[in-house]
Amino acid sequence: MVKLEDKNKSKKESKLFYYLQFFLDILIILLGYYLALIIRFNSPFEIEKQFGIFFNICPYIIISSLIFIYFNRTFDVVYRKYFELIYSIFLMLILIQISTMAITFLTRDFGFARSIFFISFIIQFIGFAIFKDISIRIYEKIYGKKNLMVVECLENSDSIVSKIKSERNFNVKYVLDTYDKKKANEVNAIAIGCNVDRETKNLIIDDFMRQGKTVFIVPDFPEISIHKSNLNNFDDLLVFEMGTYRLNFEEKLIKRISDIVISLIGLIVLSPVIILTAISIKIYDGGSVLYKQERLTFNKKKFTLYKFRSMVEGAEEKTGPALAKDNDERITAVGKFIRSTRIDEIPQLFNVLKGDMNLIGPRPEREFFVEVFSKNIPNYNLRFNVKAGITGLAQVNGKYTTNPEDKLKYDLIYISEYSVLLDIEILVQTIKVMLMKVSSKGE
Repeated sequence: MVKLEDKNKSKKESKLFYYLQFFLDILIILLGYYLALIIRFNSPFEIEKQFGIFFNICPYIIISSLIFIYFNRTFDVVYRKYFELIYSIFLMLILIQISTMAITFLTRDFGFARSIFFISFIIQFIGFAIFKDISIRIYEKIYGKKNLMVVECLENSDSIVSKIKSERNFNVKYVLDTYDKKKANEVNAIAIGCNVDRETKNLIIDDFMRQGKTVFIVPDFPEISIHKSNLNNFDDLLVFEMGTYRLNFEEKLIKRISDIVISLIGLIVLSPVIILTAISIKIYDGGSVLYKQERLTFNKKKFTLYKFRSMVEGAEEKTGPALAKDNDERITAVGKFIRSTRIDEIPQLFNVLKGDMNLIGPRPEREFFVEVFSKNIPNYNLRFNVKAGITGLAQVNGKYTTNPEDKLKYDLIYISEYSVLLDIEILVQTIKVMLMKVSSKGE
């Protein structure tokens, strides 16, 4: 059995594990192409020709692999479920195959046989599946599971506990509403809820940090704000200079230009899907293809949001404003499919072109719900410091069922940490989320 102190490895050791995963991921991708060439060709002349092409484009494959590995985080086997990891690998390999095809086209190496892509994909996918399974087993053997204590008022602790139990690397040993130092000696990680008072938080952090144990904090608004604050001082007084939760002129300009370009490309590429969806909705019940609804965006400005209609006509005439629920009877058969695949959101690309929305940002909400949430959730109105978005950090990290408070935290983190790189990462992750049914379930 691994000793308790051996489980608390330093950050350098953890990073070494990640770097090794990164390196071996690229090696598997290159090895997949190499073996595919050997399997596909028997003629020495043809093999030599294909290998020549392969080695010429190898640097480009490595660069594209680095990008897609980073954005799909296939190197992270510690905090991800195996199925989710394999799913990310599947999407990553598809993107790598597409980018490699594009590379061979742009470099005019047309001799790279197209069957190579199919064979290499199979080899790479099997290789990744085996390698990641072995990596997970090795990590668990070396580091073991962390025994964890949850400190939170009992009425709110169930939500935290259920989410921690879904993780592979933690064993919830104690759930307490007050901190117990004696029991704390029996665990090597702790999760602190939002409602724990500051004095108790300070005591827990002091105890656990001194012993090199892991501390997880469910953040409230001040803690989120400090997360990206700048270190400053007044004379010898240390202060944190908090951000304004707004984008500057340069960030808005870059965002607007990229939104227009990506939206136009998206509408062109997705035009067959748009046409087929419109026809399907019309044939199903003869109703309107588009659903139009008033939503709020930057500075609570009202705009008309477009979606493909997924519910029966006049769905809210009797109920009034109501969030969609799991197995909602108002959703049509066609609607279930386009909602689960997020196809119903595609018309919002026109909203982006009009300037009502961004591609990435907090999801636009109806005025009715905004009024309710603003009264009950502190700092909720800060999400209107940027334009609404088709997708966002809350959408790729949460689900439809994620509560508004937690979605707001993701929205505020996104605004405070905005970067072009973050936007690209969210777009890549959105592709994965679009195909995951659990992310599209009801209220």
